[in-house]
Amino acid sequence: MEYLTFLLCTIILIIITVPVAIIIFEFFDIKFEAYGNYLMWFISLALFNAILPVKQKNIFDEKRP
Repeated sequence: MEYLTFLLCTIILIIITVPVAIIIFEFFDIKFEAYGNYLMWFISLALFNAILPVKQKNIFDEKRP
Protein backbone atom coordinates (compact mmCIF):
# COMPACT_ATOMS: atom_id res chain seq x y z
CA MET A 1 0.00 0.00 0.00
CA GLU A 2 2.91 2.32 0.75
CA TYR A 3 4.27 1.81 -2.78
CA LEU A 4 0.93 2.72 -4.36
CA THR A 5 0.68 5.85 -2.21
CA PHE A 6 4.18 6.94 -3.22
CA LEU A 7 3.39 6.33 -6.90
CA LEU A 8 0.16 8.33 -6.70
CA CYS A 9 1.89 11.19 -4.88
CA THR A 10 4.55 11.27 -7.58
CA ILE A 11 1.96 11.39 -10.35
CA ILE A 12 0.06 14.16 -8.56
CA LEU A 13 3.31 16.08 -8.12
CA ILE A 14 4.00 15.78 -11.86
CA ILE A 15 0.45 16.84 -12.74
CA ILE A 16 0.82 19.95 -10.57
CA THR A 17 4.44 20.83 -11.38
CA VAL A 18 4.34 20.66 -15.19
CA PRO A 19 1.57 23.25 -15.77
CA VAL A 20 3.07 25.54 -13.14
CA ALA A 21 6.48 25.34 -14.84
CA ILE A 22 4.91 26.02 -18.23
CA ILE A 23 3.08 29.08 -16.87
CA ILE A 24 6.25 30.41 -15.24
CA PHE A 25 8.32 29.96 -18.41
CA GLU A 26 5.60 31.56 -20.53
CA PHE A 27 5.56 34.53 -18.17
CA PHE A 28 9.29 35.02 -18.70
CA ASP A 29 8.80 34.49 -22.47
CA ILE A 30 11.02 31.41 -22.62
CA LYS A 31 10.19 29.08 -25.49
CA PHE A 32 9.32 25.42 -24.90
CA GLU A 33 12.26 24.40 -27.08
CA ALA A 34 14.61 25.86 -24.48
CA TYR A 35 13.23 24.09 -21.40
CA GLY A 36 11.19 21.20 -22.81
CA ASN A 37 14.00 18.65 -22.65
CA TYR A 38 14.70 19.48 -19.01
CA LEU A 39 11.02 19.24 -18.15
CA MET A 40 10.81 15.81 -19.77
CA TRP A 41 13.93 14.71 -17.87
CA PHE A 42 12.30 15.83 -14.62
CA ILE A 43 9.19 13.81 -15.45
CA SER A 44 11.18 10.70 -16.37
CA LEU A 45 13.38 10.91 -13.25
CA ALA A 46 10.33 11.31 -11.02
CA LEU A 47 8.65 8.29 -12.62
CA PHE A 48 11.82 6.18 -12.37
CA ASN A 49 12.13 7.15 -8.72
CA ALA A 50 8.56 6.01 -8.11
CA ILE A 51 8.71 2.79 -10.15
CA LEU A 52 12.17 1.36 -9.46
CA PRO A 53 12.68 -0.61 -6.23
CA VAL A 54 14.13 1.10 -3.20
CA LYS A 55 16.46 -1.75 -2.21
CA GLN A 56 18.40 -3.42 -4.98
CA LYS A 57 19.32 -7.07 -4.93
CA ASN A 58 23.00 -7.78 -4.67
CA ILE A 59 24.09 -11.13 -6.05
CA PHE A 60 27.44 -10.91 -4.24
CA ASP A 61 25.85 -10.79 -0.78
CA GLU A 62 24.05 -14.11 -1.19
CA LYS A 63 25.73 -17.14 0.36
CA ARG A 64 26.48 -20.11 -1.82
CA PRO A 65 25.21 -23.53 -0.73
